[in-house]
Amino acid sequence: KGYEKALFICKSKHKENMGKEIRTHTNSDYLIVDGPENKRLDIMRKYFREDIPYLLISYEMAAHHEKHLKSLARTMGFDAVILDEFTKIKNWGSYRRRKDNKPHITIQITNLIEMINPQILILGSGTPMTKDPTDLYAPLRLVGAEKRNYYHFRNHFCLVDSWGRVVGTKNREELISILSEVMIRRPKELLKLEEPRITYMPVKMTPEQARLYEAAKKGIKEQLKGTKIKGASRLALITRLRQITTDPFLVDSD
Repeated sequence: KGYEKALFICKSKHKENMGKEIRTHTNSDYLIVDGPENKRLDIMRKYFREDIPYLLISYEMAAHHEKHLKSLARTMGFDAVILDEFTKIKNWGSYRRRKDNKPHITIQITNLIEMINPQILILGSGTPMTKDPTDLYAPLRLVGAEKRNYYHFRNHFCLVDSWGRVVGTKNREELISILSEVMIRRPKELLKLEEPRITYMPVKMTPEQARLYEAAKKGIKEQLKGTKIKGASRLALITRLRQITTDPFLVDSD
């Protein structure tokens, strides 16, 4: 529909699968930025020269090649940017810096997308907020729903202790209202997914496993007699039985 170039940022382990999904659903070509430094640069040059709609790159590589992607945006432009699993950019308040002294990846990716300023921006995640409302600051800022700086946003929607740690939430209805304007929820009922089929397959232990299992079980019973072992210690003992059923080599020979 008139859109020619799209930058697709996702987790490194998902790049190949995302490329296959793009081919399946759009019948379009794509390039994946991967490999050694020189190869990655050659791939981006090829994307610039050729009529290929999608450029796939991991969050880490997008941060590493921030200046190269910005150069592509200035000379060619990206009509759309898609972020899969955008929780990778939730740590705006982190003070950690990379070994090369560059800012945290959240700030790098946010700055990159704000510079690109695409006509279409899609952020996808099954768990938009995993800890507290600060997880939502970067995505809400990117879609234009949040204009405050990070600390004003945090203090407005979070309860903070004297050490600056988030200990609760506030103004939840306001946050829900903001999210409802920019978020499309797709619950399981809407997707009409088939229920997973559970297949039970009994697996018999080998004679050696059975011998070790019975010996270990007898030993554990003896250890537990007349003791007050609870919780993690008891679980550690029982774990030996699970290790034997997996592979006897996981337990000591004694």
